[in-house]
Amino acid sequence: MNRSTSHSKPKIEKLIFLRYLAFENKFLLHPIPFAMHIEQLRDLCLSFPGTSEGIKYGDQLCFMVMGKVFCSSNIKQLDKASFKVSDEIFETLCEQDGIAPAPYGGAKFKWVRVDDFDCLSDTEWAHFIQEAYQLVKVKLPKKLQTSLDDLSH
Repeated sequence: MNRSTSHSKPKIEKLIFLRYLAFENKFLLHPIPFAMHIEQLRDLCLSFPGTSEGIKYGDQLCFMVMGKVFCSSNIKQLDKASFKVSDEIFETLCEQDGIAPAPYGGAKFKWVRVDDFDCLSDTEWAHFIQEAYQLVKVKLPKKLQTSLDDLSH
């Protein structure tokens, strides 16, 4: 199924932002790379077959595959996000500035929290979120996995 339409948005490589430096009471105009933000993350998470979103644990915006969470963000801090990672890359990612084990069992269950969306490039976000989706999907019963695979074709 082709998702492109005549009203699709053009790709934007860079945007110009007006940034206010509160500590200096100045405005700066400079180019910064177009970076992931919560709406883009939401679109990415919901692009996978069988995904949904919802509020869990009182204040967590969760993205789920068949009801199992693979990515989340606190609704009070939408500039941060947490997601599942593989055992092999957990330690390496946590050594990177702005990335730490997620609270409430992140180290045990291999979840990381990204404290600033700029810590990762858009390509890295796409890779890690797809990996998080796959890591949770493979824990589902085989019948559900097959039905999700059928949805993606």
